[in-house]
Amino acid sequence: MKLLVYSRPDCHLCDLAATELQTAGLLQFVKGVNIEDDPELLKRYELTIPVVHNPATQVELGWPFTAKSLRQHFVPSE
Repeated sequence: MKLLVYSRPDCHLCDLAATELQTAGLLQFVKGVNIEDDPELLKRYELTIPVVHNPATQVELGWPFTAKSLRQHFVPSE
């Protein structure tokens, strides 16, 4: 599983999101995407970052989220 995290440099909320991803045990599955590198991503996510996106399922979770909500959305049930 690879998760994309849409963010931008110097984003305080993105730093908080990284902490929640680490607590959820998902940080090793994350690839950061700087929305400033793509005009379409900037237009789409500028006011909603950070956003976690699973390309395989198209599930997205925007801030605010917690480690618990991350696990509920991105960790398969056993």
